[in-house]
Amino acid sequence: QSQEISTCLKMASGFGGSNAALVLRKVNEEKVGSQQLAVGSQQSAVGSQQSEVSSRQMEVEPSNNQTIKQSNHPAFQASNLPTPTITNFCPIKNNAIYLNGVLLFKDEESTDLNSFIKKAYRHFKPKYAKFFKMDDISKLGFLAAEVLLTNQPQSSFLEEEISVVLSNSQSTLVTDSKFQETLKDDNFFPSPSVFVYTLPNIMIGEISIRHKFRGENAFFIFDAFNADFITAYIDQLFSIEKTKACIGGWVDQSENNYEAFLYWVEASDINKDAIFAVHTTDEINKLYNSIR
Repeated sequence: QSQEISTCLKMASGFGGSNAALVLRKVNEEKVGSQQLAVGSQQSAVGSQQSEVSSRQMEVEPSNNQTIKQSNHPAFQASNLPTPTITNFCPIKNNAIYLNGVLLFKDEESTDLNSFIKKAYRHFKPKYAKFFKMDDISKLGFLAAEVLLTNQPQSSFLEEEISVVLSNSQSTLVTDSKFQETLKDDNFFPSPSVFVYTLPNIMIGEISIRHKFRGENAFFIFDAFNADFITAYIDQLFSIEKTKACIGGWVDQSENNYEAFLYWVEASDINKDAIFAVHTTDEINKLYNSIR
């Protein structure tokens, strides 16, 4: 029986339960207009009371493409912090998996991500049973991380010193659609096992659980891979000493396509023999576009 809904509770759940809630309530616009508070008279004198923003705080640049100001490494130069450098990168696209530009696996037969990623898993044999419970985009990100970490660069760092910052354009739209299918009136059986993967940061959770990473993590949505933002965001984590190593990149899936590009960056000379380049937007774009 249909009925009018005037109030809705929206919960944003993370990888451990609900961590945010928002109440949405339908109101009478005319009534609201006549009863609006005089916001200007009630506002605090923000200019005089504003707290001093820490010089270590991230500076966000409001713009249409959501970029943030790049540090160009002044913080590293001024404080003698090691400059973030890229030591490994792993692209997965067109049914092929690469590590540092070298082709490791290619499948000419698979026609979709689901079949390709299972064959790739059996090829690399990471021996992680939970892999088969994941949705396809989490499998893609998980396997990219497995290949990226082949030479164990994380072994030089503490668990809390390693961060993960990823992005894509579709969020978990393919999985969302699959979950929506379970809500149809003629086949109403919501699947908890599918629902748990309807947030893109679950992919980060799977990678972090597998490798015991306990550092900062974030997932961003863009129309296309935004190297400017990702590079600057990760650089800021290094400059405020929130991280000493990080997995960054892009893991995306649509109905007809998929792509992963992960890289390992660290502020250390421990793996100096494996350094590809300093962590800059130009270098990230160069690596991202190295595989067609």
